[in-house]
Amino acid sequence: MNKVKLIVFFLCCSHLSAFSLDEKIGQLFIAPVYPKDENALKEKQPVPNRDYIDRLITKYHIGGVLLKFYWDLEEEKEAIEHFQSLSKTPLFICQDVERGLSQRVRDIGPAAKTDGYEIGRQCRLAGVNFALAPVADVDSNPENPVIGKRSFGSDADEVATVVSRVVCEIQSCGVIATAKHFPGHGDTSEDSHAVLPILKHNRERINSVELKPFKAAIEGGVMAVMTGHLAVLAFDDKPASLSRHVVEELLRKDLGFEGLVITDDLLMGAVRSDEAALEAFKAGNDLILSAPDIPRAIEQIKAVILSGEIAEEELDERVERIQKAKRFCNKKTGLQLPRF
Repeated sequence: MNKVKLIVFFLCCSHLSAFSLDEKIGQLFIAPVYPKDENALKEKQPVPNRDYIDRLITKYHIGGVLLKFYWDLEEEKEAIEHFQSLSKTPLFICQDVERGLSQRVRDIGPAAKTDGYEIGRQCRLAGVNFALAPVADVDSNPENPVIGKRSFGSDADEVATVVSRVVCEIQSCGVIATAKHFPGHGDTSEDSHAVLPILKHNRERINSVELKPFKAAIEGGVMAVMTGHLAVLAFDDKPASLSRHVVEELLRKDLGFEGLVITDDLLMGAVRSDEAALEAFKAGNDLILSAPDIPRAIEQIKAVILSGEIAEEELDERVERIQKAKRFCNKKTGLQLPRF
């Protein structure tokens, strides 16, 4: 993003009057982008994928992109620069980086998942400003097919300590850290990429185990929390990512979280549907990750705002949080970051 565009952004983004309703709604969406069209087709996304993303940026004013599958470093950096050049406001550039860029980039050495500084450094150098890490789930179920070694361990207090530190290290590099998958995906035995896991523990148990690392992350200043695709029956029989009880009552009110709430990927089998993005918006999420059909979802959200079902003032609160986080991403850190 060039210097002139950044200056205009910093002058205007604090005044939501500079945004049309369409632009404000567009800011809620993070679109999946792929290195190859065959990857996009695998997830039933439009091709040519890069042309589709260009249109989402220029016509629908999306808030960011998620770099999926496996990239070459220079290709990734070029794609990021291209997308940023098209956008009226700086984009969130999101990527799964629990082990650093090596999780999604071929020619980068892995970082230790406990080394938040190295994860943040790699992201900053590549142009990724929104790290989908660290995992704050407690690995309490050996039959869990999706968390396991991604967690920092089976002891909630130890996980909380490491999560808090890794969050601070990532964000010291000017990169947003994301604690995931709220309110805790560790003690499930099904893969949310395919089906909806169900957590049956009571609130006392969830408060003493699952929520501990998230509380520590919030106290440590984490800027984003990702809601998980699992039903936590103590709060709701809906997926947590689509539950207003989980987002607004548990995360916002009970835990006092004031940062960004982002859904897990809506292309996952646990929630994928034509209504998922709308339900995620109604639940209170600020950012909607990988909606299956973004133009359709934008029209759905616009309709509920124009009808008064959701007040535009509530949308404004979310967009203000988004713009505040974007200002953080675009500040100079003062760090001397060695090259790869």
